[in-house]
Amino acid sequence: MSNRGGSRPKQRPDDLRGGVRPGAGALVQRLQLDKDTAQELRILTMVRRGATENPALSPLDVATALIHQAYLEYAEGIEDHGMDTD
Repeated sequence: MSNRGGSRPKQRPDDLRGGVRPGAGALVQRLQLDKDTAQELRILTMVRRGATENPALSPLDVATALIHQAYLEYAEGIEDHGMDTD
């Protein structure tokens, strides 16, 4: 059995090859939406396209904006209570 493919293990601390890559965090880039939520996102996308007159607006753009807005509201609530958002 050959040992081909996959990531190369880091052999020494000063070895620049292998190991963790910068920016290779475990961020989720795809969400699996149920049928009803996906339909609601499609509707919100069509409404936002009409309101902004931007036909290139994607469901990802709309979902990103909604999440960002919800986070800002959350962060504001945390700041009102004197807590740190980090």
